[in-house]
Amino acid sequence: MRWVFGWLALLAVPLLLVGFVALSFSYPSLIHLRSPHYTHHYRLTLEVEADGDVHTGSGVIAVVWRYGGTWETPDEYGAWHETVRGQAVAVDLGRRGLLIARLEDEGYFGGVPIEKIAQAVIGSAAAGIPPPPAAEVPIGTWRLDRATRSALVQLEGRRLALAPDGAMPSLVWLPDPTDPTAGVGVPGAEALPTVVPGVRWRGAWIEVTDDAVTTDLFSRLPWLAARYQSEKERGRSESRGDLRLPAWSLTRGIEPP
Repeated sequence: MRWVFGWLALLAVPLLLVGFVALSFSYPSLIHLRSPHYTHHYRLTLEVEADGDVHTGSGVIAVVWRYGGTWETPDEYGAWHETVRGQAVAVDLGRRGLLIARLEDEGYFGGVPIEKIAQAVIGSAAAGIPPPPAAEVPIGTWRLDRATRSALVQLEGRRLALAPDGAMPSLVWLPDPTDPTAGVGVPGAEALPTVVPGVRWRGAWIEVTDDAVTTDLFSRLPWLAARYQSEKERGRSESRGDLRLPAWSLTRGIEPP
């Protein structure tokens, strides 16, 4: 009989290990040391028309979601915290300069931060429901359960259109890309023709992708590297709302070349 108990003891170890792994995926808050996280990349594309010509700009942004919950807060929305790595998307308008979709709004024009666009639009597509209007985009962080993560993989390569009155990034027009103080805020995509003469909005969309994060904005904005270093040394810019285009609204987690 002792050999039976010996075999049972040997089987118990892998069974406990399998149970531990399954539990950590199903209930990440119970396995706090695992520090669950999930990263997805998506491409944001903007399209406008100027004098009959179509201009597009796109960039790949990474959003990392980390779980910081405890035993006492097993599935709270606030337990997930996001980190953005990427750069703002710029559309070259030729002689009219650049149209830029910032990573974050300065609290002035009501744009939705780039990670909240992923939360509202990609999350809604994964759930099979229409994305909410901009005013209803939740401020709390995203709850990334296993069903949502599985749905995100299936969305890869699919275009998810952004509604003009929905979750849209904060837009700014730079008539002279060498002068950040000349920036003009665009209060909504539909207001583009009133801000930039001869230019109208055609659309924007995002796509889940595994492409590398885009890092070319430093070469397109010659003043950005110096501003990045200055803000890094002195702390996050306090220029909310004054259209000075702080570096933290244009680039995250990417060092100048």
